This record gives sequence, structure tokens and C-alpha cells, in this order.
Amino acid sequence: LHQSLGGTPTSKGIDAVITEFQLNGRPGSHKVLITITDGEPNVGGGASGAIASATKLKGMGVTHIVIAVKGTDTSGSLNMKFIDEIASAPSSKYVLVAEHWKDLPKQLETIIDGVCKGQFKCNSKKQCESCQPGESGCYSDFAECDSKCS
Repeated sequence: LHQSLGGTPTSKGIDAVITEFQLNGRPGSHKVLITITDGEPNVGGGASGAIASATKLKGMGVTHIVIAVKGTDTSGSLNMKFIDEIASAPSSKYVLVAEHWKDLPKQLETIIDGVCKGQFKCNSKKQCESCQPGESGCYSDFAECDSKCS
């Protein structure tokens, strides 16, 4: 996507990912979108457009992780109702808040650790999901699970 200075076209970005997954996504693979936002989409349909796009994305079985970045305007506030709505549920698991843009590397590391490390199992849709502590039939990491689920 071409970044338009001063605008936040969240729905366009999500729609582009939907198209990419539809055209080039590997069938049966676990798909994840990480959206980094200030929570204020103001072009391309605004919040309602972004919510509609995120609803379609999640309906495809895509995990939507949202990093909400404070400090993007003078108030430093975030529209958490909107952010929680576009993220996968529960938002306590799929929404991370960065106090400032410089905090993004740490947040991305947290996501990678959560998505790619740990124990995973194949679900009924032949996608990998996290295992609960002590659960049997789990693979030692995401890559092994992904190779067995497909």
C-alpha cells in the first residue's frame, strides 16, 4: 500500500491482506495479520469500513493481532473500543499497547514469541492453535505443527 501522509486507510490495508490471502494463501495454513495503528482510521470508510473489513478477515479464520500505538497525537489517547473490535477475540490476548513508536520492536517480539514459540496442536480446521498446559497431542513448536496439520 502507498502510505498517504496524514491519513489512516485501515480498511484498505485489511482489504489488501484479504485479497493476498485469497489469491496466494496456502490452504490450511494458519494466517495472521498484525495491524499497527493509532486507532483513528479517517479515510476509506473510517472506523465502520475498517470494522467491516476486519469482520470479513476474521470470518476467513485469520488471527488479527493489533498493536495500538499511543503518542501519535498530542492527547496520546487511543480508541480502544474500535481497536478491540477489529482484533481477534479475546482482545486481552490479541491487542497490545505500545506507549510510543519506539516501543514497537518489543511488542513485535512479544507477538513472535506468542505465535511461533510454545506448544501447538492441530484443530478441526487443520490449523495450529496453542495448547493448554499439560494437554496431550501437542507439537513442540509452530513449525512442526504447521507441517503436520497441512
